[in-house]
Amino acid sequence: MSQLQKYWGGRYNPMVPVVAGEIEKSYRMLLAYYDPDYVFYSDGVELEAIQKLRLFNPKGFYNLDSIPREENIYGVDSMYFLSLFDRSEGIIMPSELWRTKSLLLDYLDLNFGISSNGTVSDYNIAKQYHQINFNEKNFDTFHEIVFKERPINRALLSRNNLNTVILRSLKDAQYNDFVLVIAKDTSSISDLLYFWNRLLYQGDNTYFVTLEQLKILVNDKFFGTLLYREASSDFIKVCSTSFSKADLKALITELLLPISRGKPFIYHDCSSFPYKILDANGLYESDFGESENLQTFVGQKAQYAIPMLSFTNNLSFYPQKWAIDIKVRCSVEDKAKTLLMPLTYDIYNVFPHAEGRINRSRTVTLFIRGQRDSSHLDISIPETRQIVSQLISRPIIQGKTYETKFIETSLHDDSRRLISFIKLFNHDFKTIADFFSDNFWVSLLEEYATTNRSAGSAFTFVDLKSRAFNKLVEAGYVFKSKEESRFNEENLELGLKNTLTELCNYQMFFKGYLLKCKQCSSTFYYYLNEVDETVKCKGCLQSFTMPVEPNFAYKLNDLIKNNIYRSRTERDGNLTVIRTLASISAQSRRSFEFSPQINLYLSYSDRKPYTDIDIFCISDGKLIIGEAKHSSVAFFDKNGDGLNSLQALANIAKDIRPDKILITCYEDDSNKLKNAGKTLEGLFYMDSYAPEIQVKLLPKPDDFALGPHQYFYY
Repeated sequence: MSQLQKYWGGRYNPMVPVVAGEIEKSYRMLLAYYDPDYVFYSDGVELEAIQKLRLFNPKGFYNLDSIPREENIYGVDSMYFLSLFDRSEGIIMPSELWRTKSLLLDYLDLNFGISSNGTVSDYNIAKQYHQINFNEKNFDTFHEIVFKERPINRALLSRNNLNTVILRSLKDAQYNDFVLVIAKDTSSISDLLYFWNRLLYQGDNTYFVTLEQLKILVNDKFFGTLLYREASSDFIKVCSTSFSKADLKALITELLLPISRGKPFIYHDCSSFPYKILDANGLYESDFGESENLQTFVGQKAQYAIPMLSFTNNLSFYPQKWAIDIKVRCSVEDKAKTLLMPLTYDIYNVFPHAEGRINRSRTVTLFIRGQRDSSHLDISIPETRQIVSQLISRPIIQGKTYETKFIETSLHDDSRRLISFIKLFNHDFKTIADFFSDNFWVSLLEEYATTNRSAGSAFTFVDLKSRAFNKLVEAGYVFKSKEESRFNEENLELGLKNTLTELCNYQMFFKGYLLKCKQCSSTFYYYLNEVDETVKCKGCLQSFTMPVEPNFAYKLNDLIKNNIYRSRTERDGNLTVIRTLASISAQSRRSFEFSPQINLYLSYSDRKPYTDIDIFCISDGKLIIGEAKHSSVAFFDKNGDGLNSLQALANIAKDIRPDKILITCYEDDSNKLKNAGKTLEGLFYMDSYAPEIQVKLLPKPDDFALGPHQYFYY
């Protein structure tokens, strides 16, 4: 505690008891509001008790009692905050207080930040300020010095420029609470924990004394006067976990009542601590941290200028370290996205020469050392393939790089067809979702994707208009003249032409002609670049003259067809994957990245993949993997190793640790999708790691969009 409150923000680090290998529920609820860069624990605490909470993603978990220590506790010396004060302000500089052998040394250290002896760094940082020498000779006049000189309280320096949460509990913690914690003796750890953790909630300040110390302090006439001045509320709360209510009230009457100076000491029950939390929006001071810094780069690689601290530009004397939270936004072709990454992401991808982690906001936290050689860091925006490879082969788990059994990844034929399909629509999943959830357009695509007609998957505008007209009439639309209603044939024709133009621009359909050969009477579709004044028949191979006013037609792109059907009777799973990705994209509020289906290999020399992943995407920083099938029956089909797709997916997840597993299908037979979800949950039943599991039945195309702008122009 003494060390922490000497660091910037150190007074607001939670300290949590672990009893019988467990953390109490109320403390678990408290911890859920925090996002530590490092987690330290003491001997006797099982690391698993902390890690199984799955609340944190620190740089690491470190034993405080290990020799030598794996990691020391670092921070920025709070003495540098003297720069915020006028140089006429006083600062107490202790010297050889250990000579006093006083019982009040710990009291001074905890409540005022006065250690037994000053340090070289303290004297150098404070050399421009009014230094009040405090030593063995004037030790007994400490409270008088504080009352009269009003020096800067060292223990409060760490509370400046906070970037943290302050918890609110309307019933038990008010913003102006001044709490005096009285412990029976130095062995009362619960009192010490209350003293420390109480400031995590709204409040003015807390003081900690043992009964033995209090009996000495009440004989100092300035002690009570100082408490009166320091308390901003109309009374001072007194609490203890080591004294009963009756005993504590007796102590208040016997020891504190005589030194009261107008603000009464009242009993406060702290037995329900940690208090029930309303939210983490206490005290506006928590938002008054270091100012944000905006830097703009052009290109995928640049130099990031490390922002200077506002209160000092010269950290010296001993190693110091602080953290910077960085949000990266990328703009490509007028599309902006925020770089949000899974907890298993290695920041090496973005900052190759820096130390840090992915925080719970799914952005980058960098650790900056005071003694560094450069004022800049390399920054790069990684390609999706680089991210995918790292997340699968070398995920960061509990702060350490974990080498999975998947050595290599690659795309396969289905992947390339899928990515080419999405490129047609300029990676706009909303447009894909709009067309492939509309029953009219989907039925049109399915019919022309499986047709046996000699003209192939081609249709004329007359065919399209007739089809749409009949569909609308069937749905209850009544067509009238242009003067009577917007539902007229001219408006329908204009609307369909507008939509068809959009789809042709996406190359969903190609423009061409349906031409009939004069020699063999066969009708074939010809692309625009296949025709001239004379045309060669695709049947008899004889040439014929291009007719006047030929039938203009539209042919379905084979790329679209091949992502829907493998053959005229066999569905392709790609459309299920595409619609699933579109659904996830629509639900993503801040960022969405995806990879097409991925092959996983156990060796660089393997030519055949060990397994694959259908769904691999990052939604708002959460990694989602999954399996997509046209029919739910396929989830239980076994592969060559005797595993069904659910077992294979679970094995992958246990290695790469996604946030969520999603299984989705287009058709659900005999409720097998729900059974698949339960099967998947059972595969993680005995594991400490358990991802969120979601099942999703993709909705069948419907007529919800029938009639609006895709059909009528106005």
